[in-house]
This record gives sequence, structure tokens and C-alpha cells, in this order.
Amino acid sequence: MHTPILQEYPAEGSRDMIERELRRLGPEAGNRAKAGPDDILRFLGELSPDRIAAILALEPTPADLELAALWSQGDGDVAAAYGHTLAGKPAAILDIVGPEEAEIEP
Repeated sequence: MHTPILQEYPAEGSRDMIERELRRLGPEAGNRAKAGPDDILRFLGELSPDRIAAILALEPTPADLELAALWSQGDGDVAAAYGHTLAGKPAAILDIVGPEEAEIEP
């Protein structure tokens, strides 16, 4: 007769494992690091200093910048097709990054 092997830890992805990891991370887990000028350069490319200052005033996270960058490159239409609209800080970043009226050709 075969004896079952008992796991020492909960299975990966199980509710017990997720709860244990959240307890381990503590209450600071929800406080993500704010993005800096280097993050803006990495995700959105070269921008004017006034645009960078406007984005930093929003206190975005790197994830906010990444999402705004995706939408600015035109990849947001796939997410929009599934009902995921852009809102909050990423939407505000996209408004800042969007072309100025003088840059738009008639």
C-alpha cells in the first residue's frame, strides 16, 4: 500500500499560501514605491521638463507609468476591447504625454 506524501507548506497559489505571503509582507505591501524621473525616461522616453514635473506631481508608481506607456503606443485598444478602460493616474499621465496642439499636423 502506498503512503501519501504530506506537504510541509501549502500548495503554490492556494489561499493558505497567498494569505501567508500577505502576512509576511505586512501592511506596507500596499504602499508601492513612487516613480522618479528615471522611471519616466525609461517608460515614456524624453519629455520636456514641465511634462516630467506634471507627471511627478501625480505621484505615480512605475506600474502607472507602464500602463500609460502601453496606451500611448496604441496597445490600449486590445484592453479596451475587453472592457478595460484607462482611468486614474495612468489616464492623467496619458493626457500629459499626448501631443500638444502645436505638434498636431493639420
